[in-house]
Amino acid sequence: MPLNPGDRFTFVSDGVVEAQSKSGEILGFDRTRTLSRGPAAAIAEAARTFGQFDDITVVTVAFVGAQVAAAQARTA
Repeated sequence: MPLNPGDRFTFVSDGVVEAQSKSGEILGFDRTRTLSRGPAAAIAEAARTFGQFDDITVVTVAFVGAQVAAAQARTA
């Protein structure tokens, strides 16, 4: 799959989607999709706050592109 600079992927474990409130409501895919636009730590915290019963793992990978990465390395 081709990637463009700025593309991001967020991977979540089932513990995020299956986070469950005290009333039994599941966080679900729609809420998780909306949350996935934010930072990984915020997604994990939202799931934990909603109701944690399983592991919660969130990883976001951002593709900056070879040219951007090289330019950042030169200025660092």
